[in-house]
Amino acid sequence: MPRTHLGSSFCQLAAPANQLTVTRDIQSSMVLFRISAVRKAFGAVRALQWNDESCIEIDTGQVWAFAGENGAGKSTLAAILAGVAQRDTGSIELDGESYSPASIAVARNKGVQIVFQEPALITSLSIAENLFLGREGQFRKFGLQFRGQMIAAARELLADICPHIDPSSIARDVSLEDQKLVETARAVSMHPRCIIFDETTAAMSSHNTELVLDLIRRLKPTTAIIIVTHRTREIFEVTDKILIMKDGKFVSVRDTDKTTPDELSGLMVGREVDLNLRSKSPDDTGSSEPLLNVSGLSIEDGIMDFNVRLNKGDIIGIGGLAGAGQEHILRAIYGLETSVKGRVVVKGHDYEGRTPKRSIDKGILFSPKNRDREGLIIRQKVRENTVMSIIDRLATTGIAIKSRETRTASRLVKQLGIKCRSVEDMCQNLSGGNRQKVVLAKLLATEGNIFLLDNPTRGIDIGARAEIYQLLNRLTAAGAGIILVSDELQELLQMSDTILVIRERKVSKTFQRADNPQEADLIRYML
Repeated sequence: MPRTHLGSSFCQLAAPANQLTVTRDIQSSMVLFRISAVRKAFGAVRALQWNDESCIEIDTGQVWAFAGENGAGKSTLAAILAGVAQRDTGSIELDGESYSPASIAVARNKGVQIVFQEPALITSLSIAENLFLGREGQFRKFGLQFRGQMIAAARELLADICPHIDPSSIARDVSLEDQKLVETARAVSMHPRCIIFDETTAAMSSHNTELVLDLIRRLKPTTAIIIVTHRTREIFEVTDKILIMKDGKFVSVRDTDKTTPDELSGLMVGREVDLNLRSKSPDDTGSSEPLLNVSGLSIEDGIMDFNVRLNKGDIIGIGGLAGAGQEHILRAIYGLETSVKGRVVVKGHDYEGRTPKRSIDKGILFSPKNRDREGLIIRQKVRENTVMSIIDRLATTGIAIKSRETRTASRLVKQLGIKCRSVEDMCQNLSGGNRQKVVLAKLLATEGNIFLLDNPTRGIDIGARAEIYQLLNRLTAAGAGIILVSDELQELLQMSDTILVIRERKVSKTFQRADNPQEADLIRYML
């Protein structure tokens, strides 16, 4: 029988013998999943509440998008299919038989793989060890582990998706984007019947996103594929069907080729959404003393000779391919990374010996790309995370005053529209978009006016994204300045007054809004 070719690595390595040949006819579609009337609650939160008539059938050879705002239930449904969570009621069938995997391992044995939004590698192990975790036995003989064979096999697995990654490197030393590509390679190496990408590309640049989309196209003939994404462009590029959910409820199933982006947005959000929100403050002439002036900033193996002037009311966007160096800029200004040279001036005063604590005191605030690992203490409450940076201001003689914390957190939750039952909710129980809003609430609590934002809308639905853009406009209208690093080209174009394009650790081009740059212009100076 014919089979989609993904390179010798995926055909020959790390799969049981009975999986080495695809035995189903790729020309004929077959129903893999039948999902109906599913319901799931986490405490008082009803994450899924499909009615009895709600039903979908996912066929082999189809690419589905699960679409909806944060909190719509799409990731919950994906988690149930992958064995991460179990449904409360309803019916799920796999090949016509009841399907209710009690764990990820059970789902994998049934041929269902998931690649999560946040990295799930064991950071102390090598890339090769992560790729073959649980399958190390194939490289062991007579009690001896043949590490060289594992490295070679790992290099073959990576060659078809991410050949630039060294399989002998330790996972913690690999970028967030590359970790996601490694997880993708690991999932595909097991030859799944269904693979679920849960916001996998949310942490990826345009270049690496294209690698994943190309992989999806190649897997499609023999695999059922589900993508959970907020990137409308991805939905319309690779999917056949769209499942739309809202507030845990089934809304509609649409054929992608018979749906427009505007129709999809309306079904997801229930209202018209305007993302073209940026308007430069007419009062800012750029002649006043800048909030932040960076000159000659250089970071070892990072950025070289970086210069930027941030005025009140400005949003300066920074973009580049993964590894170009832009990911180091904000961290160095904030004090999380050490620069080898360069000068940073904050509101007219030299700022040396930079640390996060000193930066906050000077009104410099940082939102990291990886919100769950660096932006939040995920197992603490909304209240505790929101007031974390100002806890000393709300305390009396060193004693925390909970009522003050609650008032401050409640005000910010209302201001940002964070969906939670109360500020005592745990952050781990919030959707991705609401977690991001908690990160921003923590920044707003400090009342600083220099915002360093690294991909602040990563993994956020279109409605929440519009709300965050409105917030950024309000901040700049009030005199704040923002430096925005983004992997989203449209975000850079829509929200920046000035765009700095990074290539090979240096600024290759500067665009002003008046230049009316397009995506192709940005890409030209990134490559």
